[in-house]
Amino acid sequence: MIKKIFSSLIVLMILVGCGYQPIYSSKNLNFNINQLELKGDIDLNRQIRDRLSNFQSNKSDQSVIYNIKINTTSNRTISTKDAKGNPTLYALTVTINLSYSTLGETEKDKSFSESIGYQNNDNKFDLKRYENTLKINLTNTIIEDIILFLQNEADKNK
Repeated sequence: MIKKIFSSLIVLMILVGCGYQPIYSSKNLNFNINQLELKGDIDLNRQIRDRLSNFQSNKSDQSVIYNIKINTTSNRTISTKDAKGNPTLYALTVTINLSYSTLGETEKDKSFSESIGYQNNDNKFDLKRYENTLKINLTNTIIEDIILFLQNEADKNK
């Protein structure tokens, strides 16, 4: 018991001493989202809105202000079939088209896409749940890419 407490304190002291900071801490951001318009897949849009809403309240005099329009699509295709014609492998692709502009600039477009392959499952309920989990994971990856992209664009505009 004492060893566990001691080792926990050592780990805590190392983390505090190394200067750990969250990657997306609001102190380090130099952009702000003024307007966010979402079209397409409702579930993906809800997830995007929840993640990007943190950047709408980040008010700073030094930040670049974006107006953003996002169109989301997800597509499941059959990659391979067996001899009977039944699907054995699927491919799931999530695509997010981002249109962004700052005050006084023209609108620019950028497309983000992630895909993954997975096995078919005889239990269609489990297959649908697994597909939804994959969609969430792919969308989270794309959202992180969008945040980094907007941060880099804001750094260029300074």
